[in-house]
Amino acid sequence: MDRLVSRATTAAPVASGISEEELLEFLPTSHLPRSLKLRLIRDMREGEQYERLTHTSQLRSRRANASWGSYTFGCLTGQSTFLVDAGKVGFLKENETFAFLDAGYHSYFFPGVSFEGTADINTINRAVTFGSAGFVTVTEGFIGVLMVGSEYRLLAPGTYQWDNPAVRFETAVAISSANAKLGPFSLVTVSEGQVASTYNNGTLHMLGHKEASSSRTYFLDDPKWVLGAFLSTAVQTDRLEGNDLLSKDNVELLMVAMSEWRIIDPVAAVTHCAPTMEEIRGKVNQLVRAAIARIVAGTNIGAGPVSGSMSRPIVEARPVANGTVVGGSAAAAAILSKPTEEADLAHLMQSSAAARHMGELSTNMAQMGIEVIGVFVPEKRMKNDDIREQVARQAVIGIKADAERAAADARAYATIAESRAAAEAKRQMADAEAYSRITAAKAEAEAIQVVSGAQAEAGRTLGAPDSTAARIALTDRTATALSNAKVTIFSGAPSQMPFMLNQ
Repeated sequence: MDRLVSRATTAAPVASGISEEELLEFLPTSHLPRSLKLRLIRDMREGEQYERLTHTSQLRSRRANASWGSYTFGCLTGQSTFLVDAGKVGFLKENETFAFLDAGYHSYFFPGVSFEGTADINTINRAVTFGSAGFVTVTEGFIGVLMVGSEYRLLAPGTYQWDNPAVRFETAVAISSANAKLGPFSLVTVSEGQVASTYNNGTLHMLGHKEASSSRTYFLDDPKWVLGAFLSTAVQTDRLEGNDLLSKDNVELLMVAMSEWRIIDPVAAVTHCAPTMEEIRGKVNQLVRAAIARIVAGTNIGAGPVSGSMSRPIVEARPVANGTVVGGSAAAAAILSKPTEEADLAHLMQSSAAARHMGELSTNMAQMGIEVIGVFVPEKRMKNDDIREQVARQAVIGIKADAERAAADARAYATIAESRAAAEAKRQMADAEAYSRITAAKAEAEAIQVVSGAQAEAGRTLGAPDSTAARIALTDRTATALSNAKVTIFSGAPSQMPFMLNQ
């Protein structure tokens, strides 16, 4: 029987079998970074220690050299005969040589030849090795990691074969992973609403933050370029339980708080706050708890108004004129104009002290690249049952007192409003009467002025004796006056008689 012969059809080296253009036509469908595509092309071209095949049918293996009859005869004569089933690849060892066998009947009659078993030829993403020989099929969606000596090679999807003890297949890595470890390199995918902190030789690089590129997949092509952490830029809501706090008047409170915040400057957050999301969250929650503790520590829970009561009436029954309290001092006016501090348990987070502390918290967090949207206290109660019952009784008394005070204030306000309305009505009536009198006086004065003017005009007209019209008017007036009247006239000489009696 002939000596072992390798399969005649072997795969051509990558450099001559697959062009860069053909590879680039395939790789863009994976939306991989350009630097990774170039690395895959480079590693595929290095075919000295391994080569890329187009299909597993191109494996360098030994063909079947026997039939069923020779297989049966070989079993009787003591030859090394064996069958490799379809879909399998056989392992043959000849002294120190390792080879793969095609499916079919094989028969050998040489010393040092042994059949070592079979393996599934369609094994994917896992190397089939036999001694120094091996092959692997990397499927789409994966990148193979191969070691040649001490160097790493990255394999694009396809089938690869080698026969070199220096070659070792490490693993096939799914590129769908957010952080795909490709040997000493990394393929990082940053989702929308996230950023990734990386360190390239110690220098911070934030991926996915303020970038114009549409791709959010990055190839960290240096062993010293490592991923730090993924940071979420979405709004975070944390429930803070176990807040056992003490007020200014030594009232122990149990509170549950809710904090709402988000990262607005990832670089500042990593540099000034913490390197990971969980550490940032822990520090934010600690600062929020500290702010709430400061608010409670500065509040007199027991001495102030009880929960549910109001610190001052809704309506203050004191008349105010031109900004001055009638019957009160300037200090009283200032007290009325300034809202009273709400220091009770129900309005704990609404006080000016709370606003001041929360403002300081927001300022400090902004320096760390974090925006505090809000802090809420949905659950709060006094820890001591006796104090809580006493405060509850005081609350009932306080609510009743506030209600009575509000009713009295409302009645006082109604009385003041009624008095003001009556005074306003009287003032309007007096104004109307005065206006009427002034109008009548003005009309009478205007009438007198008109009559006086007419009389003056008549006098001027009658006082002109040389005018014929004047003479006629004077005669008419005199005749009218003397008609049916007895008149005694005393006069001087005839020449001095008025013209109407002359001659």
